[in-house]
Amino acid sequence: MRKILFTIVFILVSLHLYPQSYIYNFKDGISSLNLAFNQNRYQISFTEHMTEDFILASSFSSGNYITNDDLLILKDDKYGFEMVFRKEDSIILSGNKCPVFLADKRFILFSHRVTLQEELDKLELDYDIKPTNNQSEILDIDTSEEKINCGRYSNYNYTTININKDGSYVIRGEFYKISEGKWKEHGNIIEFYDEYLKFTFKGIKLVDNIIQITLPESRKNIFKFTN
Repeated sequence: MRKILFTIVFILVSLHLYPQSYIYNFKDGISSLNLAFNQNRYQISFTEHMTEDFILASSFSSGNYITNDDLLILKDDKYGFEMVFRKEDSIILSGNKCPVFLADKRFILFSHRVTLQEELDKLELDYDIKPTNNQSEILDIDTSEEKINCGRYSNYNYTTININKDGSYVIRGEFYKISEGKWKEHGNIIEFYDEYLKFTFKGIKLVDNIIQITLPESRKNIFKFTN
């Protein structure tokens, strides 16, 4: 049986790729990070070989990008944060503004001038792709201005927030570290300043040590204190 080329399908369907599209790749063992570009659009995704015939893919960010000499400036559609990369021939290097998991990575040109139909013709799909529920979890609960407890918060969807007493925090997704930096409280608002992206994600403190915050890659926005 052919291997299921889910990685390429995921990227191509997300970007609606046409000729003159480019995919750059960074591989680390059984996992890889992908930067895909089409016209003025980009997609950042993570893939991991779960078995020999199945590859799991997750999208981190998509939006528009512009070029400035040898720089690529990417702007996320959902949040508005910017990322900076540097292009050297067939290599893309992370710049001074990028997610923590992309820091110091070198992306090599993987493919170009591919079309969606060319890749679909290679597939032999023997399973059904189930739709993902991207709706936010909604709780009918009051906000709180009490001091937040330091420790670990989880949305039980493989995403965790570690809030440390020294003012630092780390947010980890299912596959990689999403964000890292400093946190502050302002009433019922808690701010997470990402020192790599130079961007602030804002959450709301709810009662019973619950945080409501929307993050890249995470499909549930309610985080509960676990320890």
